[in-house]
Amino acid sequence: MRHMLAFGLLFLLGESKADERKIGIVYVDPQVDFLVSLPMDEKKDLINQLEVLKIASRDDIPVMVFSYSDRAGPIEDSVQKSLEEVPRYIVISKEGNNGFVTYQGYLDPTNWLRERDVNTIVFMGVYTSRCVIASAKSAKLQGFNIETSPELISDYKTLDADNALNWFRQNGQYQEHFEDLFVIN
Repeated sequence: MRHMLAFGLLFLLGESKADERKIGIVYVDPQVDFLVSLPMDEKKDLINQLEVLKIASRDDIPVMVFSYSDRAGPIEDSVQKSLEEVPRYIVISKEGNNGFVTYQGYLDPTNWLRERDVNTIVFMGVYTSRCVIASAKSAKLQGFNIETSPELISDYKTLDADNALNWFRQNGQYQEHFEDLFVIN
């Protein structure tokens, strides 16, 4: 009876195990050719992205990497080395901008994240206005909470990039400083 009362109180307050924030990271296109083509002021984001991979390694946060299968070269060396330190990571090849739709192979990215109890995705990567936003919109439609920081997503300074940042602000948690995404409340 005591447990039922406690459960009922939690239910009324809107708190439950299902409401807990369980994060995963989706890293979009950290490939050599994409990274070297970015403007110099955007390359600092790679340092922040590597810091996030350290956090993922330390806190056992699952990381999914989407990379183009036939272009942009291999994953950048420092990224690959950092990924190898993460206990739960996977690289999924994609054929188009949206990694959740154009993936190759038998592994469904949504299922992989759900099997690891992820309900909130921190997005980081290259080309905010194309691949990052396309994958984030798809994840949002599939019921994931979306989070990011301008310190984690790179692009050329264009109207498309500004529009993508505005979409993130309006549709998820958007923090100016990436570290704030990993503060445990």
